[in-house]
Amino acid sequence: MLGKVKSFIFGFFACLLITGTSAYAMEPTMTGIYLRKITYMFDGIEKKPPQGSEGFIYQGSIYVPLRFVSESLNKDIEWDDTKSTVWIGKSNADDYFSHQIPTRVEGDLKFEIGVANIGGTKYSHRGYKVSFPEKGNQGMLQFNLAGQYSKFDGFVGIDDYTKNSTALGTLKIIGDNRELLSFMNLKGGDQPKRFEVDLSGVSTLQILYTKDTGSDLTIDIADAILHHK
Repeated sequence: MLGKVKSFIFGFFACLLITGTSAYAMEPTMTGIYLRKITYMFDGIEKKPPQGSEGFIYQGSIYVPLRFVSESLNKDIEWDDTKSTVWIGKSNADDYFSHQIPTRVEGDLKFEIGVANIGGTKYSHRGYKVSFPEKGNQGMLQFNLAGQYSKFDGFVGIDDYTKNSTALGTLKIIGDNRELLSFMNLKGGDQPKRFEVDLSGVSTLQILYTKDTGSDLTIDIADAILHHK
């Protein structure tokens, strides 16, 4: 019997333990594991785990699949078998994009590094905030990466500071003069858009920004990470 319990729990080896007690009248399985429908709420929003990974209660504690929790919180998760370590979010091998300093700045834009708020969502890590005055409508930030990164990911959107602007924004990610990804018609108040681009072999990264009308507009890149090879 004990072997069955160990086998079941091992199947959830990448699980998050949430300490708590259960006051419900539940019938346990033969292994002492309580199986019941569990609702998961993240910041007031219900998220459902994949079929077969619904979680369970064992000895008064709730076990939740770790990947489901991390992805629901918009965090990457990686398993380092050599160090028996689970990385959630940023690892030591990665760099926040907000730590990068542009090697070239062109156009009418003004940029700052600060807390990003997009569509009512506040991002814990600082982001690049690019602002255009009424008369400005395009600009570019350039970064020298020296080919040391494999991936670039994060969120893009219009900062809530200019959420009522009538202008629409465009953002393009260029690697070594090749367009990797573009976002068109970015509008204030819309939900942030997640992005992920392959940077393998890219030496020079350029972010191109434009807006279409004479209203102020701030475009954010938030919680962005440059992943080392």
